[in-house]
Amino acid sequence: MAFEFTYSNPPSYFPTPFHLQQPIPPTLPVYPSVYLPQAQQLFQKDAQTITPEALKSVKAALASSEIEHKSETKKKAIPRKAAGQTWEDPTLADWPENDYRLFCGDLGNEVNDDVLSKAFSRFPSFNMARVVRDKRTGKTKGYGFVSFANPTDLASALKEMNATRSEEGEAAKEECPS
Repeated sequence: MAFEFTYSNPPSYFPTPFHLQQPIPPTLPVYPSVYLPQAQQLFQKDAQTITPEALKSVKAALASSEIEHKSETKKKAIPRKAAGQTWEDPTLADWPENDYRLFCGDLGNEVNDDVLSKAFSRFPSFNMARVVRDKRTGKTKGYGFVSFANPTDLASALKEMNATRSEEGEAAKEECPS
């Protein structure tokens, strides 16, 4: 709370010392008494709207969503074993469970996850696509994987993409003189 001070004597060349000054109490704003009933009505409406049961259910929902969020953010590492070595691979947790994956080889350096996703996104059960990269350099290793929820979409994608590749290869052979 801030106080203003006044001088008891008429102002002089030298100010009155602090311990001799008299405080003036601050003035509080005066609101019309009309606002008080409106505020009480709003408070009563809020009290009726939020019941203890509703508050408990909201708290329970928040607690369960926090638990779900923590479990989603915490990746489960999947154990892998190859060439006599065992390690945990957290990248496998990114893939949907019970999916069907298609291996895509001979990818160019310009192919990234987005390009591969756009190529296969026309299939209805397409989930995701990932281009495998070298951990040290970040460059593509030339292959990737595409995930489908439905095996028939995987089969049709395999058929269509292989047909596209063979047509491009035949076109390239026709252009090259022998």
